[in-house]
Amino acid sequence: MVPILQAEDLGRFARGQWLLRNVAISIQPGARLGIPGASGSGKTVLLRALSLLNPITEGTICYHGSEIQSADIPKFRSRVIYLHQRPVFTGVTVEDALRQPFSLASHRHHSFPKQEVLAYLNALGRHDSFLQKPQHELSGGEAQLTAFLRAIQLQPEILLLDEPTAVLDEQATSQLEFVIAEWLRESTTHRATLWVSHDQSQLARVAESVRKMNRGILEPAQ
Repeated sequence: MVPILQAEDLGRFARGQWLLRNVAISIQPGARLGIPGASGSGKTVLLRALSLLNPITEGTICYHGSEIQSADIPKFRSRVIYLHQRPVFTGVTVEDALRQPFSLASHRHHSFPKQEVLAYLNALGRHDSFLQKPQHELSGGEAQLTAFLRAIQLQPEILLLDEPTAVLDEQATSQLEFVIAEWLRESTTHRATLWVSHDQSQLARVAESVRKMNRGILEPAQ
């Protein structure tokens, strides 16, 4: 089976040091991968490299078996989405933030799936009125949930999750884990997750394979 995303000999050199070196990773359809590691070990650097948000110094990244060309990057970023730790939104309300991607060229052929978003909100324990909440009133946890909704509404193939529950309480964490698991089960032949977390117990719940990041090196699967 051809991986959705595959990287070989991946390296990133910046600020006078190698932040990633000789990284190889293959993400198959249905995969649930977890990456633990200490702060500064390269976890976020890896996710940003895989999503083509930061340049790589060496190596290759292939999407469905083909190396990604410059013209393909906007479409690729809509299919392989990196969920930021500190999201930035546009507009005034939560709904404004969710509608914004559909103004971009890569999504103009789709419309804002409001009913689907409301269903996700319900599963996350939030009322419909959350869509009208001003962005400046969002707590850190609410901002993370908004970023998650903005990503999942686009129906990506891979979610690159960077500590997505870091500021959520236990109930909200459980709800988010459930929604992601259900989203993945809906189409295991076309979707996958790569989840970075400091919480080993969380990775035991959400990942079937774990590879530790250590000083820019991705260790073999456990």
